[in-house]
Amino acid sequence: MPNDDTAPGWKTRVMRGGDWERGPAIAREAVRINPFVREAVFCALWVDAFRQETFDDAYMWAQRFMNPTNFWSPLMAAVSLACLGEGKKAEHSIGHLLQLRPDFSENGHRLIRHYVKFEDLACRIEDALELAGMDLSRIAKDH
Repeated sequence: MPNDDTAPGWKTRVMRGGDWERGPAIAREAVRINPFVREAVFCALWVDAFRQETFDDAYMWAQRFMNPTNFWSPLMAAVSLACLGEGKKAEHSIGHLLQLRPDFSENGHRLIRHYVKFEDLACRIEDALELAGMDLSRIAKDH
């Protein structure tokens, strides 16, 4: 059932497994019918929009996520804004990200890959973070 959130992360696992048709459709339906959907669904939909380079949609999903204590919130905003050419706003989000995770410059590579299992997407996220002003020079990069 699309609104059954009892199995944590099932929607995101569908997309993490690479089902880019069924996963987003299920997640969108869950958002449509469940006003209290888990925030991870918004993160998964952000990844899908970023993957498709629909950065306006990515930014919308980043705004829907908006967990002020989770580093993914400013990360998604920074990446989306950088891709939209909104450099100053992206830099502001980077500042918030670094407040939440001061170690992100050293550990960002690992933290991103903990959730994003597709190397090409993870590399694109890192590239967009650098475009937003994040210094990732201290981490080993695969691209």
